[in-house]
Amino acid sequence: MQAPYKNAALPAQKRVKDLLHRMTLEEKAAQMMCVWQKKSETLLDAAGRFDLKKARASFKQGHGLGRLAGPVIQAEGATPKAWRN
Repeated sequence: MQAPYKNAALPAQKRVKDLLHRMTLEEKAAQMMCVWQKKSETLLDAAGRFDLKKARASFKQGHGLGRLAGPVIQAEGATPKAWRN
């Protein structure tokens, strides 16, 4: 059976409530973090491309990494989708 937070047919409010109920305090705190100032240390290779191995090692606790980029960086188009190429 699919968890309610994964069911796109349900209202967003119900999905969010279900997801927050399932998350641990550590997971919630991790989602409030912002790694954009340390992205080169935790997410990118020497050429500035997303490095999956580095990301997995940096966030091996499995609580997520929160926000990837600051507002200025996002305005310049450096989004996670752009980093994957």
